[in-house]
Amino acid sequence: MQACLPTSIFGATSQVLKLIVSSIREKELIPIEIKSGATLTADFFSSLVKWNALTGNDPATSYVIYGGEGEQVRSQGTALGWSQIGKVARQCS
Repeated sequence: MQACLPTSIFGATSQVLKLIVSSIREKELIPIEIKSGATLTADFFSSLVKWNALTGNDPATSYVIYGGEGEQVRSQGTALGWSQIGKVARQCS
């Protein structure tokens, strides 16, 4: 099993992207945006939308980890409450 540790952190100002990109199987990348807010809002996905546009990444493999609970699948990516981050980590097996 390969570890799911961040391999790169892409950050900049609030006007640009701030993503943690975790490496998994055979150089596949999973973009992960981490937000502290407990209430999920559409702007939580703004960096993922930009990243996916730049890289051609499939939004189905993009995640927002937020301070709330629950899981929501949206067209821009999947939002997971902080306690569900293991769902992303299990993709490394």
